Amino acid sequence: MKIRIVCLANSIKIGGRCLAGIQLDAANKPIFSRGKPKWIRPISKLGHGEVPTACAEPFELLDVIEFEAGMADPEGHQSENVHCDLGSFRKVGVFPRDNLAALSDRSEKIFGNRGKAVSEEDENGPNYSLILISVPEFRTKSVVYPDRPNNYQTRIEFTHSGTQYDLPVTDPLFLLTYNQFAEQATCQQYLCLSLGTLHNHWYYKLIAGVIPYGSFTSHSQVPDADIPF
Repeated sequence: MKIRIVCLANSIKIGGRCLAGIQLDAANKPIFSRGKPKWIRPISKLGHGEVPTACAEPFELLDVIEFEAGMADPEGHQSENVHCDLGSFRKVGVFPRDNLAALSDRSEKIFGNRGKAVSEEDENGPNYSLILISVPEFRTKSVVYPDRPNNYQTRIEFTHSGTQYDLPVTDPLFLLTYNQFAEQATCQQYLCLSLGTLHNHWYYKLIAGVIPYGSFTSHSQVPDADIPF
């Protein structure tokens, strides 16, 4: 079965990339289920379900991607997982940025709480792991941790429904080019947020895609780096 999505995440994952987006119909109109956009995360049969970088790298955020889908394979909160034929990905259009507002999540909390992660023991945790939000501004920062003194992590601080969040970024194109936009972005941005797989008893919140006002440069020569979830 062929599926179309608007690509809202093409992020770093162990061994490759995590592609994700909202399903579209044959006319490239978003598909909704129970009043919310239907998210799809194509996964492979490789070790971590990753899409190899060579397969994902040609695609930009907002590209309309069509691929051959197999069985659904939810894992934890990641109910959106669908197996895919890695050789079937192709670009069939571009989704208008102006249409993203209708796809944005307006819940007060992000994945059910106001923290950085969802506990493994939270029986009332969300049954989904992908959302799109709109923020009027954000600030980037680089953090060095004592156990990894030679590496730094890029994070974004933003406010959503009155709560300030500080989350890591796994969008490789943004990691390469965000310094072009300085530390403070003061125009409307869209962030694709994801819950990672279980790591030390927590499902951590990630910024898997950054869609700015305007566009970044090409995906070419974007360095990948493994993350533990």
